[in-house]
Amino acid sequence: MKKLKGFTLPELLVVMAIIAFLTVGSFAGLTFGLRQARDTQRRTLTSSINTALLAYYADYQQYPGAQPTTPNIGCTGSGILSGSFTYVRCTNAMTATGGILFTRGNNGLADYFEGTFNWGPIDPNANPPLIGYYAGTAGGTNTRALKYGVCVVLENPNGGNIARPAAAGGPSVGKRDCFCLGSDYSPYACVGLGSLQQ
Repeated sequence: MKKLKGFTLPELLVVMAIIAFLTVGSFAGLTFGLRQARDTQRRTLTSSINTALLAYYADYQQYPGAQPTTPNIGCTGSGILSGSFTYVRCTNAMTATGGILFTRGNNGLADYFEGTFNWGPIDPNANPPLIGYYAGTAGGTNTRALKYGVCVVLENPNGGNIARPAAAGGPSVGKRDCFCLGSDYSPYACVGLGSLQQ
C-alpha cells in the first residue's frame, strides 16, 4: 500500500502568504473602486445642482439666497471682496433641515428637481459641511446675485478641480480634493468645507 505524503510546514506557510497577499490586494482595489464611485456620485449631484441654478437664473435673472447685505436661506458669514464683486459663502445652505435645496419659490431650488433631492454619498448635516454654495453681487444699486459657485469635497485627494491651500481647510498644499462648478470659483471656493481625507 502506497503511503500518502502531506504538506510540509514551509509549503503551507507559502500558500497562506500567497492567499493573504491576494486578499489584501483585492480588498485595496475594491476600496479604491468604491471611493471612485462615491466621488462620481458627488460630481453628478453637484452637476444637478448647477443645472438647477442655471434654470433658476433663467427664471429670475439672479441666483438664489445670498445677497451680501441680507444673507438668508442658510447663508451666513461676511462678504468677501473679489474684484468688483462681493461674495457671501453659504456653507450651510445645502443642509437637509433647510436651505436653498429644500426651499420652494423664488428663494430656493426645490422646484427644479424631480421628486425629493437625493443626497447620495454626501452627508447633508456634516460639521463642517461637505458641500457649499456661494453667490456674489456687483454691489451698488444692483443687489442681484450674478455669480455663483457650488462645491463638494471628494474622498480622492486629487480628484477635484480645486487645489485648496492647507490654510483654507485643505488636507495639504497641492491636494485637489474639492470639485466646483459655477460661473466663478477660485482656490478659496472650498473655504469652510470639511475634509474626507483620513
